[in-house]
Amino acid sequence: MSKRFDGTAVLVTGVGSGLGQSFALQVAKESAKLSLVDLNHDSLEEMKKDILEETPEAEILLITADVSNEEAVQNYVNETVG
Repeated sequence: MSKRFDGTAVLVTGVGSGLGQSFALQVAKESAKLSLVDLNHDSLEEMKKDILEETPEAEILLITADVSNEEAVQNYVNETVG
């Protein structure tokens, strides 16, 4: 598998299902440092578990936030880029 995201922070929203979930799994396999955002904390925990089963060395930050809230968006972007 390619390591094209090696050392790169990738922020993914909507990881509880669908496209966000699939994208998060794929970039984890390509060595991204993940910042996963969803409104549902249980979905985030489940996604983290799924990723670590396939990619045990993955670095994952979980953020429960509402992406329609501008202040929340600014906060999780700042948390991701440090």
